[in-house]
Amino acid sequence: MYFTKTLFISCCLALAAFTANAQNDDVEKDMDIIEKRMDAKPTKAANKIAIGYNLTDIQNSFGVGLNLTSPYFFDKSMAVRLRANMQFLQHIPTAAPAATIWSPYGMLQLGLVGGDGAVKKNMRFYGEGGVVVIMPNDEFSANSTIGGYGLFGFEFFLAKPIAFHIEMGGMGTGGTAEKSVGKPIYANGFLTNVGVRLLL
Repeated sequence: MYFTKTLFISCCLALAAFTANAQNDDVEKDMDIIEKRMDAKPTKAANKIAIGYNLTDIQNSFGVGLNLTSPYFFDKSMAVRLRANMQFLQHIPTAAPAATIWSPYGMLQLGLVGGDGAVKKNMRFYGEGGVVVIMPNDEFSANSTIGGYGLFGFEFFLAKPIAFHIEMGGMGTGGTAEKSVGKPIYANGFLTNVGVRLLL
């Protein structure tokens, strides 16, 4: 009886070990497939023209915009990017100091993108810097300003031919809302962009 129980338990343990090994082999095979897929580069369109849409936040300004990226050049390490945003400044106008309002204004950016043009594991890291032109709303300012910006970003090629991007950086324009209570600065400070790009 003791021998039978022992044999039964040994068989159960052996079966469990065999099953576990089989599952581990399946997991390893799946991981190998995933790694091969991640190592694979996306289409050559990753180094061609891209049109994008983004959401932007700068200080007290939330906005939406479009961006156009040139093909990468200089051994696929640099590109030119043009951005056009419609921002909305949250402020208190001196004409109606009892109310906080959102006023739209325009923002144009032209910058140079630099980084490793090669896509590794379906991701690309880059830096970007350039000039920015602010076209204010007469509700808070009558003075256009020119400044600069710099950021770093990541592009994720997860759904070809679409690339998702996240960007963080800073902007300095010296813009002042002189028609708002307290004459606050705007379009200055920390900036973030999130969005998608269509690779053509």
